[in-house]
Amino acid sequence: YIDNDRLQLTSVSLGTPFVVLARSRDTSWLFVQTPGYRGWLKANDSAVTESRLSVQNFYRSSNFLLATGSRVEIEPDPFELNSSGLFLQMGDKLPLEDPEESENLHAQGPFGCFTVKIPARERLGSLGFRKGLVRMSEDVRIGNLKLTGREILNQAFKMLGERYGWGGLYNRRDCSRFVQDIFACFGLVLPRDAWAQEMLGSKNKILFEGNSEERKVQLRSLRPGNPLYMPGHTLIYLGQDNGRFFAIHDGAGYKDSKGKKISVHGVFVVDLSLRTMNSDKSYLELLTSALQIDKG
Repeated sequence: YIDNDRLQLTSVSLGTPFVVLARSRDTSWLFVQTPGYRGWLKANDSAVTESRLSVQNFYRSSNFLLATGSRVEIEPDPFELNSSGLFLQMGDKLPLEDPEESENLHAQGPFGCFTVKIPARERLGSLGFRKGLVRMSEDVRIGNLKLTGREILNQAFKMLGERYGWGGLYNRRDCSRFVQDIFACFGLVLPRDAWAQEMLGSKNKILFEGNSEERKVQLRSLRPGNPLYMPGHTLIYLGQDNGRFFAIHDGAGYKDSKGKKISVHGVFVVDLSLRTMNSDKSYLELLTSALQIDKG
């Protein structure tokens, strides 16, 4: 797709910690290591500090607000630098603050809102923290969700119809970020890329082998809500209906019965018997493994 920028690896969510490994000659870019990726980050979009403890206390807070919606807005503060347009993606979290200490944030009170701690870039690029407000009407909760198949699917369908966004382009997701964000809501930190997710564990894993009928037998042993993997791609298993097996994913599309390519380029439900857009094999035939995350 022409809207895929292969130079962009991933978006970095608000509040993600990183270590600065190098700087560009003009200092406008930082080469950083985040918990899941290494690459270049715009210096103007980041804040740095020499206080490791302040970052650890922020990142490891046990009293946090979790974004359970696809995207959650932070209320703008027109009197604070770099405060407009801030948002959380599904699975992102921010520490909660005492609302009584936020009775007036430049005229807006905390009524009907959660008060959160937000990392901020000060004028010279140093890290600071300020209070922010997230509406209680947003799709958020205090603490992680309980891991069940129903809750996994509930989270997945909140993104149904969203455009595909390679590496987080357009504030959207690709296939592996789709899966990663879902499981982050349960306190599970999955790798960013599909191939790395698939490498997790071996104890509770299904390795798909054989023809289509043999693969269907293997699928029947998998509970809905678990991730499926194929070369370069991942999906969330939905279950079966009248012998047909389904998944939801953030993907390219499929071929219809006449071999015509149907472009979706977004989050959609797929019958696994359909052929992928770029091969003459079905999704079912290309499956390599499944993680049974609900079994621990």
